[in-house]
Amino acid sequence: MKQEYTLVENENVPDKTGIKLIGGDYDGIIYIYGEVKLPDISTESTEDLPTTKFEYQVLNNPNNVEYKESPEFINVIGDILLELIGDNVRENDRRNDNQKPDNE
Repeated sequence: MKQEYTLVENENVPDKTGIKLIGGDYDGIIYIYGEVKLPDISTESTEDLPTTKFEYQVLNNPNNVEYKESPEFINVIGDILLELIGDNVRENDRRNDNQKPDNE
């Protein structure tokens, strides 16, 4: 099941957008991403799946959910990170496309 989330502003860290998880096991947790390292797929072995590495900081955990050392939590926020990166790439592609759409 896909984790729902929303982007939130946080006055404690004004230069980073927070992500608030909605519903599920991690409901209410707000976190930010730190350093993100995308895999260099040109040097990765074809036998290993490329891995995205990232840091994060939980800013709010209102339900005191145990998330530390949880592979499931890391997978959830990793999936969200990849979704956000994909959205950003698609948005930039649209801005850089100077051709008219086919339907015009």
